[in-house]
Amino acid sequence: MDQKVINESNLASQFKDDNLQGFYKFVQQYDEYIYPIMKANGWKPILFGVRTVMFTFGDTSFSRRGYKKDGVWCYPVDNKLGLSRYERHSKELMFQIAKLSTIVTYRQVVEIVQMMYNLVINHETVRKAVQQAHKLQVEFDEYRYYQDHEEHKKIKAPFLYIEGDGVMVKTTIGDNKRTDLAHFVIHTGSRKVENTRWELQNKREIISTDYLRATERLEDILYNDYEINGDTVLITNSDGGHGYSPHFFTNIAKMFHVTHHDHYWDMYHLNEKIKSIFRNIDQDLQTRLFTTIKTRQKKIFQLYLTRPKLCANLKNKLKSYLNLSEN
Repeated sequence: MDQKVINESNLASQFKDDNLQGFYKFVQQYDEYIYPIMKANGWKPILFGVRTVMFTFGDTSFSRRGYKKDGVWCYPVDNKLGLSRYERHSKELMFQIAKLSTIVTYRQVVEIVQMMYNLVINHETVRKAVQQAHKLQVEFDEYRYYQDHEEHKKIKAPFLYIEGDGVMVKTTIGDNKRTDLAHFVIHTGSRKVENTRWELQNKREIISTDYLRATERLEDILYNDYEINGDTVLITNSDGGHGYSPHFFTNIAKMFHVTHHDHYWDMYHLNEKIKSIFRNIDQDLQTRLFTTIKTRQKKIFQLYLTRPKLCANLKNKLKSYLNLSEN
């Protein structure tokens, strides 16, 4: 009785060969099945062409018929397999490569694919898979957006809030391993749902690696989802970075003919600026300013700005950050 343990790699290779034989049989059967249908529809069989493609089950070459009608070529087997012209890798393989790239580095993706599928790919294949995945995601987002916004009643509210900022996250995309995300949130205010939890009302959120596309989506959502008129009060805030300046939001207000628009710095960056300004001036005044902001005591805050130790330049900076008038 043979008790020798088998080599699993050899066994997997045998199963892989069996899968390939099953694949060749499928291609041949489909090619024969579609032949009379293509001829009945006026397509003329011209040649048998050989094509090499990497699938998850192996790197394989297969032969299939090519048809021609009115100067147009057609390969039904390619269409059945979801293969575009000159495509070297199957869509399923590219999907799995793109999925892996969100977890590990490009180099590690190459190593994993070789170990798991015994397929040799390179860094450029991974980059192409990521680009294709991004393109498909954008197309899907656009389809879902227009499908969801065909016909519905616009949201009407006295106050409309828009928050925008840029976020840099660590990713495996690109050489520097960091990606800038454009982020916008639109809502009509917040409501208390539990003792310590508040919930944004009529919220819409936009996140994209393409800033211009994000701003286009912002304009589309404002136009399609919200009823904005001369009575709407628009309140915006941002970190003041490139692409998120008060000027950007002022243009949004003009676009929708909003007459009352207030723009503010976000709380985090405001606090950081106050700490920076008062680092070597007056710690006591800094603490008092934080308290007045937290308790929304605008008049007292403005009173503290009259302190002699606070020079005019710093006063003007804080007033512009907080959107405070001289009165």
